Amino acid sequence: HTRHKERVLLIEKGADAKLFQAEPRKKNYFFAVVIGIVFICLALGIVLGAIFASIAYDYGWVRHDGNPLPYFTSVFLMIGVGFLVSYYAGKKLNN
Repeated sequence: HTRHKERVLLIEKGADAKLFQAEPRKKNYFFAVVIGIVFICLALGIVLGAIFASIAYDYGWVRHDGNPLPYFTSVFLMIGVGFLVSYYAGKKLNN
């Protein structure tokens, strides 16, 4: 309530009404960029895991085709890459 009174007094004294308008807020897309990059890297990690699992099975490095190790390693590796890429993309967006 006191802010309203202050504004009314300033306007009565001849202050410009534009003084009270807030600057438009700059939209921040950082969170959307991070989520997008991480999900893209997650999908790439799953694809790379399937490729690595197939190669490991073909060369006899694993005994059965259902070994989850290539999937886990490639998914976590690609998510880490995604976070690094989103960090540098965020730094570039903020400048």
